[in-house]
Amino acid sequence: ALFRHVNAILGNSETGKRLDLEEFQSALNNTQLYADNINIKNSEDSNWERFVEVIHTLDHLQRLHERCEEDEDRAITARDTPELASECRLLTSTIGEILTDIEKDDWLHAYQTAKNTGEVIHAKVRPYRAEIMAKIASGAVDANIGTSNLEAIRWLRRVSRHITRITQHTNASLLAVAADSKEII
Repeated sequence: ALFRHVNAILGNSETGKRLDLEEFQSALNNTQLYADNINIKNSEDSNWERFVEVIHTLDHLQRLHERCEEDEDRAITARDTPELASECRLLTSTIGEILTDIEKDDWLHAYQTAKNTGEVIHAKVRPYRAEIMAKIASGAVDANIGTSNLEAIRWLRRVSRHITRITQHTNASLLAVAADSKEII
């Protein structure tokens, strides 16, 4: 649902759908409370690795939620900035692919796809920053607009990073389950 929300605020109506962020926060809080009541005493327990990965996933879901709730203006700037159009399309396309992977329960491919996209967006940040700074210095771009554009590319980078980590840790938790199942057999 949160991935679909990202696509919605980036303007992708095909795979995007807004969600009630307060309701989602409540669900995250309830999930965190549930997880807090789980006590695995022994780090040698086969459930330990799986549980640690779930905690990582929850952390990145919380942080992605915060990016959507507190920084939506940055997403809108990214969506409306022509120089960031390709990165927005890449991210929304990636989320669409990840949603398909999730339906197929192919978290490894979801992670690989997210990771590749994150790397592409990350590589764009430094040259884009230099370009914006040069435009501000030459007067071609107002400092406030330039700052908003820089916040937008950083938002894209952070969101892609959280999506990568969510898929990575979910995949790792499922691998821990699979490894545990093989031990039982």
